[in-house]
Amino acid sequence: MNKLFLLLSFIFGSLLLTQLPVQADANFSIKKNENQYQTKDASFYDLLIPTDSTAQLSLTISNNESQTNKFKVSLYNGLTNNLGQISYAAPSRATLPFPSTSTTLSQLNAETTEVEIAENQSKEVLLNLTRPSVSSPGIILGAIHVSKVPNNVEQEENKNQKIVNHYSAEIPVVIRTQPSSTAQLDLQLTEVTAGVTNKNKSGILAKLANPTSWVMPHLSISTKVYQQDNNKLLYQSTDENLDMAPHSTFDYSVPAKTKLKAGHYYLDLVAKSGKNTWHFTEKFTVSSKQVKEIANNSVQKKNSYWWLLWFLLLIPIFVILLYLYRRRKKKTKENN
Repeated sequence: MNKLFLLLSFIFGSLLLTQLPVQADANFSIKKNENQYQTKDASFYDLLIPTDSTAQLSLTISNNESQTNKFKVSLYNGLTNNLGQISYAAPSRATLPFPSTSTTLSQLNAETTEVEIAENQSKEVLLNLTRPSVSSPGIILGAIHVSKVPNNVEQEENKNQKIVNHYSAEIPVVIRTQPSSTAQLDLQLTEVTAGVTNKNKSGILAKLANPTSWVMPHLSISTKVYQQDNNKLLYQSTDENLDMAPHSTFDYSVPAKTKLKAGHYYLDLVAKSGKNTWHFTEKFTVSSKQVKEIANNSVQKKNSYWWLLWFLLLIPIFVILLYLYRRRKKKTKENN
């Protein structure tokens, strides 16, 4: 077996293990059961299913409450969030940047199963997966998602709550298309624009795309943003140990350390994963309209109101303290 394939398998396995929340809450937990197509010993599903064959994924849900509960079970698709981490989302939320070339896990079984489990009992749930005729090497990445259905009492309580807790748990699922193959990694820069960063601040967003059927592991990114007319370095950012799901995109953020202004800029970005290096340069323009919209939607705008509120509260306090100080000073002089 190819050494690179083994290395990527180890890295990817470690990545999934660190992201495996099998116990959503003390209310319930989930556990993966053995599968005949499992390729290695792992707490997630790593399967090599023969072409056009159907496999059954088995998991056990344990209801730890002293009442009967219902649970929904469905398949979520792998994606990359804007923190540069692999996560999973329902098919309606997981947009596909490469719809013509990618197969998602939810396409193998789009049904949502609802099960009812008695108090302090466990139940096995089976999901059928039919592997499509995919000839190109790579993986299909997703997760089994289990969520607790609120009962009547909880639904009534949630009506008056601004923040509602939803308890869920996931087990990652990897469907391999070939027994062993060398990962062919690729990275694309598809767009550069000004916007609100993942920390809700103004900055520059570089949309990166992984068009391959492989996970992009341990991605490091170094980015600099210059002013076009004088090549002045304005902003820069460096991140390491990012990961990208197959056939996914995310907005890499370069925070604006100073106030973002309208003008012409260019971005210089270097990305590395393993022995692969990509270098991108891109010119872009920020309009006055964009600057205004970003300021209204970023945390800087919201924080400005807090500073104003604190300032208005401190003024009367300062006046009172000044009055008391002068009054005390006057009494001291009179006593002398």
